Amino acid sequence: MRNVTIDQLRPGDIIAQHILSQDNSILLASGSILTAKTIEALQNWQIKIVRLREEQDSDEDVKLALQFDDIIRPFQELPDAPPAPLPEQVGETDAPQRKEPLPPSIINEKSARQYDSICTKVAEILRDRHLYTNVATLESMAHIVHRFASSTPGAIGYTLKPTISEPPLRRLALHSLAVAIISNKLACLLGYNDEQIKTITLGALLHDIGKLALPPTILDLTRQRSNDEEALYRSHVKAGGDLFLRKQLPDEVLSILLQHHESIDGSGFPKQLRGSQLSIAAQIVALANRFDALIHDDSELPDLFTIRPRLLRDSSGKITADIIDIFDRYLATFTYSVNVLLSDGRTAEVLYTHSAFRFPVVKTGNGELLDLNKQPDLRIIRLKV
Repeated sequence: MRNVTIDQLRPGDIIAQHILSQDNSILLASGSILTAKTIEALQNWQIKIVRLREEQDSDEDVKLALQFDDIIRPFQELPDAPPAPLPEQVGETDAPQRKEPLPPSIINEKSARQYDSICTKVAEILRDRHLYTNVATLESMAHIVHRFASSTPGAIGYTLKPTISEPPLRRLALHSLAVAIISNKLACLLGYNDEQIKTITLGALLHDIGKLALPPTILDLTRQRSNDEEALYRSHVKAGGDLFLRKQLPDEVLSILLQHHESIDGSGFPKQLRGSQLSIAAQIVALANRFDALIHDDSELPDLFTIRPRLLRDSSGKITADIIDIFDRYLATFTYSVNVLLSDGRTAEVLYTHSAFRFPVVKTGNGELLDLNKQPDLRIIRLKV
């Protein structure tokens, strides 16, 4: 589909989306074939932009695109970046005070609200068994997540917010969405085509669906689980697989559901699979799952720069090295131009990081360059998201 201005319309063009009046009455229905008279009518109705169907668009393509638009439309008028602050007025007797300017963040309000809206949709699906077992609904949601992940700069940044204070269902939705976005990026980095990426995104979105069968007390434990509690927790893998064994889902989705806690060294669960017994798709989601778990193992937004070596250490020998390496290199580039809060209270921008260094070089708001590898008393407290 494509948006065109009214002067670009031609007889024979097909409307892809209802043309609505100000009171939401349908003026021209989706699927209508334009004529010279209907184009003239659109001009009289003062319609500025029309969404047209293209030759290659299937009915499913049109439906999915419109569903994505329904979620993001409320926030389309927001700017892509925060507006520049107004200069402060200085009184006649006031001495001007120098304030550190805040470096621009990769996170913007419009995309943050879109992310929250998508998460709300995921939570609505998880709340209703008829929805979370309906393949068409799930595929539509995966398409929406894919569109957000592939079109939003720094999409992983929106998954970093603390979630511990959220209600259990919302927390599960946030985790599922985060793992889906991270998996989407990983699959893209590994060179998968668009359809394969969508399939992995769907599997990632569903990977913890079996947790809906567990009592909330198991999911909310802050202490180490007992043997019986651990066995019950691990049953969520089989519970999720059982939900979809008889559904028409791609094999990769089922492998993700059943293998996202397995490890190539045989130390995972539930079947202690090894090596090539694990699908690459399941390993992609497993790494995304590990990363999101590390990010959200505390109430505070963590230091991404200490999580990187932890992720490397914890995943080594558990997940294929190529998958770990490409994600670690991505994280190194992702942290470029990210805002961070330093332990002395200053905000700084990451200028340079390298896998050989533990900490990055940053620039404070007043332009001071700091190599944190050489500053033992100064550290990053958290990302500024």
